[in-house]
Amino acid sequence: CTGAAGLSACNDDGDDTTGDIDISVTPGTITLIPGGSAAATITIDRSGTFAGGVTLGVTGEPASVDAVLAPGTLGAGESTAAVTVSAAADATPGTYELTLTASGSGVSTDDTELTVVIEAVPAGAR
Repeated sequence: CTGAAGLSACNDDGDDTTGDIDISVTPGTITLIPGGSAAATITIDRSGTFAGGVTLGVTGEPASVDAVLAPGTLGAGESTAAVTVSAAADATPGTYELTLTASGSGVSTDDTELTVVIEAVPAGAR
C-alpha cells in the first residue's frame, strides 16, 4: 500500500485507504448502585477519506449488568450515540471495564474502555 511519492496510504489492516475512525466516551467512568442505570455519550471522529457508516459494539458486561447502544449504527454524517448501562438489583459491587468498539468498511476497528463502578448499597439504605 504505497501512495504518491512512496508515502503510505494504508490503515493498520493494510487496506488501501487514507481514512480512519476514532471512538471516545464521555464520561469515561460511570457509577451506579444495584438496580440503577447511567448513560455515557459515545463520539465518533472520522478522518481522511472515510465518511461512511460506523457500527458500534460493546463487550465485557459482567453478569447482571446490561449495556445498550442507541443507535447501534451511525450513518454517514452522524457522530454521537449513547450507551446506557443498567445493573440488576442483585449485581455484584465492583469495578468493571466495558470495551466499546467502532468499525466501518475499509477502516481499522477502534476501541475504548468505559469503566463501570457498581457501589454497594449501605445495609440500612435498602
